[in-house]
Amino acid sequence: MLLSTKLKLIALISYSFIIIWGSMIVLPLFLVLLANLFSFGNLKQFFAFLAIVGFIINFMPLGKKRLTQIIIFILMLSPLIKMLIDFPLIKFNYLAFQIPLLIFLLCYSILIIIPRDK
Repeated sequence: MLLSTKLKLIALISYSFIIIWGSMIVLPLFLVLLANLFSFGNLKQFFAFLAIVGFIINFMPLGKKRLTQIIIFILMLSPLIKMLIDFPLIKFNYLAFQIPLLIFLLCYSILIIIPRDK
């Protein structure tokens, strides 16, 4: 398996398993995004749509170009940035959020920086 494929796989798995702690339930980010996609009439739906589109583009041949990967990275980060802006940072002070987020940020950043595998 190529290095870029391994990095992308690790990044997408860690992105999917970023844990969002609600007031009564704990869910992985991907399930939160799917739930927000069907929550009509709020801004969360827009950001969830952007993230899911970015996630899907990763699996298309278009997702191999560097500019496209930067755009995908921004799309996938948009709901997380929205959450970090909306809620106090103390709400995200748990390892089930921080570790997968850090792995995603590192792996996807390295994926953007390294030269493409042929």
